[in-house]
Amino acid sequence: MRLKLTKNIFFGGSVKVPRSKQLLDARRLQVLDALFAKGGLRPSLSYLQERTGLSRPTLSASLEFLYNQHAIVSYLPSLNWRKMGFPVEAFSMASFDLSKKTVMDKMVEWGRKNPHVRFFGSIASGDYNLVSRDMYATVEDFHRDTVRLYHEEVPESYPLMRKRAVYFFSEPVYKDDRYSFAVSQILAHNGPAPANKKIQPHDAVRLKIIKALFEPGAIRPHLRTSQRHTGLHLATISSSLDFLQKENIIFEYLPRLNPLAFGLKLFGFLMLQMPPVPREPFTKLVSFAQNDPNVLLFSSIAGSQYNVCIEFLHPDVSSFNRRLQQYYEAVPELVAAPKEILYVTEPIYKNYSRSLTALSLLKQQLGV
Repeated sequence: MRLKLTKNIFFGGSVKVPRSKQLLDARRLQVLDALFAKGGLRPSLSYLQERTGLSRPTLSASLEFLYNQHAIVSYLPSLNWRKMGFPVEAFSMASFDLSKKTVMDKMVEWGRKNPHVRFFGSIASGDYNLVSRDMYATVEDFHRDTVRLYHEEVPESYPLMRKRAVYFFSEPVYKDDRYSFAVSQILAHNGPAPANKKIQPHDAVRLKIIKALFEPGAIRPHLRTSQRHTGLHLATISSSLDFLQKENIIFEYLPRLNPLAFGLKLFGFLMLQMPPVPREPFTKLVSFAQNDPNVLLFSSIAGSQYNVCIEFLHPDVSSFNRRLQQYYEAVPELVAAPKEILYVTEPIYKNYSRSLTALSLLKQQLGV
């Protein structure tokens, strides 16, 4: 995180103020928060009409259908969470004694209340049954929070942890698609799963609209809605949005899609230990994954056993396993590589985006 020396008028010295705190004051956080409110962002019918060639009544009816069927959940800004001051993302797996329901309930409550936890749920694996994905300013902050969990907040959980592993996503990152954008890519490549009843594979009009929604300019802020949520002047809101986009805090505006509405039900992870040499097998793996529409994330990780993590989204376990077989055929070295395969399962206790998590943490820090 880049730091800048700023004059301290009270003590006459210089203190280090995080760059994120200079860019995001309480007013700009209010504006960002308003974008997440219902109506804060809206699709531009004129833009979609130009891009798709469809009439405005067709666009309106199709968007309403997709929204009512929970295929489109909302419209959200995609934020630069690293630049907002939370570059550390931890991936924690645990083998927990689930028979102690009262303790498990306390763990769930802790995860839901902790703003650093963006995902907390169950997994199917040979060694683990719980997973948490957390965001922090530093690795030290993560470890301090973990100590508080085990010694202060839910101390009775510590003896029930039979096994635990922690990894941190790190550079280099070879692929990192926005969650909903990845859904749209899978739809464009494969269409919805055949068994899906809401959006059928032959529904070309709605799929065309979904594709257009991801183009720059398709979704725009609604200033009047933001004004109602913030009480700020329209000119202040407009200038704040211009500033946040110029500073690359706001990447883009996207629809949030519900993968279940399109028959995409399985999140899977392949964790690998790939040797740095020879380079050719790893280069083939990177190329294969980057061209795989079902890959959401392909990143280096720092931890005890593995150094690479690939996150997938598929209709079911069979589809995921078939794709893994294609990976093994394309990169035979994967067969012998140390690996761990995980599936996210029900129950899922918390599932926030990285953008919303970073915003919630900043709001808490500034008391907004």
